[in-house]
Amino acid sequence: MESNNKKLKDLSTINLSLKLWLSLKKKRKFQFFVYLILLVISSFAEVVSLASVIPLLSVLSEPERIFNLSLVNSIASKFYISSAENIRLPITLVFGIIVILCGIIRLLNLWFSFRLASSVGHDLSSEIFNKIIKRPYLEHLNSGDSISIVNTEITSVVYGIIIPQLLLLSSLIISIFLCITLLVINFKATFISIILIFFFYYCSLSLSKNVLRKNSQLQPKINMKLVRIIQESFGYIREIILNQKYTYFSNSFKKNNYRLNSIMAKSAFINAYPRILIEPFGIVILSVVGCITVIYSGFNNALPLLVTLALGSQRIIPLIQKIYEGVVKTRLYRDSLILVLEFLNKYKIKEYLEKTENIQKFSEKYLNTFSSLELKDIYFKYPNDSKYLLSGLCLKINKGDRIAIIGESGSGKSTLVDLLIGLIPPSLGQIIINGINIGDCGEGDIANWREKISLVSQRIFLAETSIKENIAFGIEKNKIKSDKINKVLKTTLLDAYISKKRFGIDTIVGENGISLSGGQQQRLGIARGIYKNPQFLILDEATSALDYKTEFKILNNLSSMNNELTIVMITHRENNLKFCNKIFRVKNGNLIKVK
Repeated sequence: MESNNKKLKDLSTINLSLKLWLSLKKKRKFQFFVYLILLVISSFAEVVSLASVIPLLSVLSEPERIFNLSLVNSIASKFYISSAENIRLPITLVFGIIVILCGIIRLLNLWFSFRLASSVGHDLSSEIFNKIIKRPYLEHLNSGDSISIVNTEITSVVYGIIIPQLLLLSSLIISIFLCITLLVINFKATFISIILIFFFYYCSLSLSKNVLRKNSQLQPKINMKLVRIIQESFGYIREIILNQKYTYFSNSFKKNNYRLNSIMAKSAFINAYPRILIEPFGIVILSVVGCITVIYSGFNNALPLLVTLALGSQRIIPLIQKIYEGVVKTRLYRDSLILVLEFLNKYKIKEYLEKTENIQKFSEKYLNTFSSLELKDIYFKYPNDSKYLLSGLCLKINKGDRIAIIGESGSGKSTLVDLLIGLIPPSLGQIIINGINIGDCGEGDIANWREKISLVSQRIFLAETSIKENIAFGIEKNKIKSDKINKVLKTTLLDAYISKKRFGIDTIVGENGISLSGGQQQRLGIARGIYKNPQFLILDEATSALDYKTEFKILNNLSSMNNELTIVMITHRENNLKFCNKIFRVKNGNLIKVK
């Protein structure tokens, strides 16, 4: 990740932008091509609308000059226009139609650019979210950065880079066409004006370069800090209320939020000030050109030219400002773009090719039924730790076993569970299922193994949906089997509670199950676990909030439910051990057989 990060940071802003655009789907690239065609059409429309100003003003001031042209005279006769005075209104109407058509084309161009940007943003968000949830389990332990990427940085890239760059491209192409038109009309005045405007914006970009680079680096970092502060505040809310620690968290949020808004204010000023300064200078330049033209050509001859130059500058200055804004915003959100590209490049969704004999054997043996699981000489330590949490651990589990794992807090029981279900790979050693080492198998087969497992943890996450949706977990509402829901509710002794509810299994549990007690939440978690029809059920302190009587009944129901169901129980309660035929204690990183 660090080497990739360094490579991206070494790239120029232009190359980073190219990497983003080249990573688009084929459909978006085609839409971008259509956008370019639309830009060319829009540019021609701008040229036509600007070039038609001189004929219009000539007709309004001296209609005889155009009426005496043979082509105009013949067309006028067909519409029964007999005098030069009567040609003013038709020409004005034609000019109005041209201007309206140009406006419609510009509006279509703007709509298409925002539509394309939103589609690209949707693609990026969906792809990055998909890659984040599919990354290795250990990388999910710190979720703050991921939330910031999905929620903030992609939005920054869409509205700070993609849209400004599309508008930059649009403005650049139209500006080139308009400048060529104005050069044809009056070369000297247009050329000098272009040079002065270019020099002014170049100086503005040079002066703001270092400020934008600093702001670009700070902005994503502060966003991530704010996400962490919000997460921690909501996570510690009971402690905050109990210990009256409002001020600490409020001040922390205010400090970082103030820094972020200060950065945004500076950047917004850099983005906007050139146009405010250049408009007065533009008026001065136009006045000087007008004065000189009137002196040498007379007012009537100079008027069409002056109006055309005024309209041209009125169109070109906002376009050049858009070009400038595109460059400024791309520099400002450069580091956000780097973060997004890092995620796109790092988390490749693998295409697993099942070509080895072991993969075929594993699929054939395991997919039908679970037979055995063996941990052979397992060593494990977390990435930033120097000491092994588990060392030389061995365990054999057969189908239908009821196994209890006991031990002190922090001894590694939950880590052992993560190893059993394939969430984390061992640092050393082998995990063998049905005689096949899953380390030699593809991720697709490990996923198949996980499909046969249900894990019920001490703390259950509940969505703000109905009871049946929380039990079915991840299954579309119209595909949930109500009879199966009622069966698992009976097994977990929740049927009596649900029957008293007005909406029954359609009752909403509230955010994170706030309307349920701790014991009811745990029973709902167990119901979710057995709804899946697992072959391998793991209860990780899953009944710790239940009273002994309720716990005994539920464990008895689970034990008698299916003799072939393998149950691994992590527990501190000795009463639960009577349901197990094997008992192991985790101590000093190893397993000691108790029974």
